[in-house]
Amino acid sequence: MPYKAASPCRDPRCPNMRPCKDHPITKERPGRGTAAERGYDHRWRKYTKGYKLRNPYCRLCSNPTYAVDHIIPVNDGGSFWDENNHQPLCQSHHNAKTARERGKG
Repeated sequence: MPYKAASPCRDPRCPNMRPCKDHPITKERPGRGTAAERGYDHRWRKYTKGYKLRNPYCRLCSNPTYAVDHIIPVNDGGSFWDENNHQPLCQSHHNAKTARERGKG
């Protein structure tokens, strides 16, 4: 079986190829904790499955619901389990909203 071609390190200033010993790939962001530690566990997945059945389309367009979004982010004081703080969003609207909230857009 052929090998996959090496790709450059994710740090644009680094001359190494992956896997780079100086810039290892981590799946977790520092200080953020895992999804389960933040409350997105089995109970949340079960809840979102039912919510998506009741709200099959994005609140902003007619695309299928990708995520149950917290209208007011939990970090900003929004209630995690209050259904009035949830909205169905498609992937593009959810990604755009998340980027704005993190100050990237």
